[in-house]
Amino acid sequence: MLVETVPIGSVTLDPANVHKHSAKNIEAIKGSLARFGQRTPVVVDAVGVIYKGNGTIIAARALNWTEIKVVRYADMTPAELTAYAIADNATQSQDYDDLALARTLDSIKRTDETLFAATSYDDARFDELIRSLGDEAIQAGLAQPVVDAPLHAIAPRWDVLVICKSEQEQRELLERLSSENRECRALIA
Repeated sequence: MLVETVPIGSVTLDPANVHKHSAKNIEAIKGSLARFGQRTPVVVDAVGVIYKGNGTIIAARALNWTEIKVVRYADMTPAELTAYAIADNATQSQDYDDLALARTLDSIKRTDETLFAATSYDDARFDELIRSLGDEAIQAGLAQPVVDAPLHAIAPRWDVLVICKSEQEQRELLERLSSENRECRALIA
């Protein structure tokens, strides 16, 4: 496979593209391109018609890119390229292990908000994922249980956040507090 870098104006959108991109999807692609660059080449035919990567081109143009990476498949007919594009879009699985995804997104969000934004998740979408997990999110420490008791019936709780200088210091402090029967958790920020 030969990857070429070509002027972005030398490729054209496939007028028969069956995969439509919403404005939200284009924004997600723009965010990914802006943060990570182009990691996958666009698939074009011999004359530069795009068969895979129409959304990438739309997003790259919106970012005012002047060049784009392409793979040119001159050995395939237009019908074969169209069938390939449909098959490729159909095999782009959207099935995730939602709990693992939520844990991963939570970790990214806690360490780098701009990297979190580049995942195409915003706070509302992330919160929706957490809510969809229900008790699993609570057991994983990603959400707090909803308590239906009146406020006066809820036992007060006083939290203290201690900033440690190292992982070793954190481990030692947790061990000491645990040995004193204190409820404690390690937070990594």
